[in-house]
Amino acid sequence: MMRNGSLISTFRRAQRIASLNDRISTSLYGLCAVWMIVVFAAFSFVNADEVGAKNRKANKLYSKGQYEEALKLYDDALLLDPSNGKLKM
Repeated sequence: MMRNGSLISTFRRAQRIASLNDRISTSLYGLCAVWMIVVFAAFSFVNADEVGAKNRKANKLYSKGQYEEALKLYDDALLLDPSNGKLKM
């Protein structure tokens, strides 16, 4: 049979463990959210860089009078970023 002090001690220990579990869960959710933001940002920058490179190359081709090749690159860039207003101009 447990003594009253031992029961209270066990209860407090259980409360501390539950509190620690809650803090760990909250931290893990926060870490997952940060990780998702980092991954999304990385993919966005890669895509933006590719679109920018295609646009710059197309601009050079256009200035040289190579219109067909430039148009292909503009179209490729628009496929990657269809909402980009600068590419549509």
